[in-house]
Amino acid sequence: MPTRREEDLSQAADEVATNNYQPSDYQSSSFTEKGLAVTHEQVSDDYMEGNNDPAKRP
Repeated sequence: MPTRREEDLSQAADEVATNNYQPSDYQSSSFTEKGLAVTHEQVSDDYMEGNNDPAKRP
């Protein structure tokens, strides 16, 4: 039988898995939606920056 913590983690994972980024997430009061907004921004920044490995820079 799962513990209360395992149930909470499973519920949180389900919430994250059923959501996707929306621009309105920055103003949301939901912890999950704010986290998606921050993660989206970080990934977007890294993608736009390109490779940050000095050995592979031109």
